[in-house]
Amino acid sequence: MLLAFARYGFPIVAANLVYQGIVLLNRSVVADRFGLAEAGQLSLATDLTIRLFLSVGAALDAYLFQLAVRRQASEGEEAGGRQLALNMLTILAVLVFLGVSYAAAMPALEAIFVPQQFRGSFGPLSLAILPGVLAFCFGQFAVGPAFQLAHRTSALLWTTLVALALDAVLLWLAPATAGL
Repeated sequence: MLLAFARYGFPIVAANLVYQGIVLLNRSVVADRFGLAEAGQLSLATDLTIRLFLSVGAALDAYLFQLAVRRQASEGEEAGGRQLALNMLTILAVLVFLGVSYAAAMPALEAIFVPQQFRGSFGPLSLAILPGVLAFCFGQFAVGPAFQLAHRTSALLWTTLVALALDAVLLWLAPATAGL
C-alpha cells in the first residue's frame, strides 16, 4: 500500500517542486540580467499574482475533485469523466473571469496594495505573467485531476518537465539588454 501511495503521490510532489524551481529560475535570470531591484519587482508581482490565483484554484479543486471522485465511485468511470469535463469548464470560466477582473482592476490594486517603490512596475509585470499563471492554474486544477482520477500521475511530472524546458527556451530567447 505504501508503494502504491508513493507511485501515485511522488509525481505530484515532484511536479510541484519543479514548478517552484521554474519560479526561482526566472528570478535568478532576471537578477543576473537586470539586477536585484528588478528581480525584487518581479518577485512581488509573481508572488501576489500566483497566490491569488492558486488560492481560488485550490478552493475550487478541493470541492470539484471530490465531486468527480464520488461520481466515479458511485456511477462509474464515464460519469466521473463527465464530472471532470464539467469541472474543467467551471475552472476555466472562473479563471478567465478572475483574470479579466484582475487586469481591469490592476490600477486600483496597485494603488491600494503595492508599496510606493514597486508601483509602476507591478501592474505591467503582473499582466505580463498573467497568461502563464492562468495556464499553470488550469493545468493544476483542471487537467491534473483527470490524471489523478485515472491514477496516471506520472503524466503530471512529464508535463512539468516540458514546462521547464519551454521556460528555459523562452529565457534563452529573451533579450538580455531590455529593461523590465
